[in-house]
Amino acid sequence: MNNHPRSLAAEFHGAWQNPDRDSLIKLLHAHTILYQPHLKPIKGMESAYKEFKLFLKWVPHFKGEVISSSSEGNLLFIEWFMYFRFKNGHPLRVRAVDKIIVENGLIKERSVYFNTLPVILYILKRPWLWYGYLRYRRALRK
Repeated sequence: MNNHPRSLAAEFHGAWQNPDRDSLIKLLHAHTILYQPHLKPIKGMESAYKEFKLFLKWVPHFKGEVISSSSEGNLLFIEWFMYFRFKNGHPLRVRAVDKIIVENGLIKERSVYFNTLPVILYILKRPWLWYGYLRYRRALRK
């Protein structure tokens, strides 16, 4: 693994093109902390593995596409599109920006910024998604 943050951006893109828990976990530092607007901080690889498992079970056809990235020292910014693809629905595209602190070529800390309102409205307009969303959210609290 290359220690340069720009190399991590390419690996990030590859992992989110066809995400699975193992490819996503490989990007993380052992003591990683992940911040997301809709969750409490996810600390450590075990918690991250659980989150990826639950999320990809709820949105099995989720994809990501990196638009651009920029780095300075150990700081990496990635602009990307998240594609939420649910059964019986049109895909939802949401723009996001990740601020990543890189240590030894891995994600030590990641904060993702995106507007959650389009995701919530998309779910609210599709009652068949409610159960899966509530099950995902309830499982995160355990």
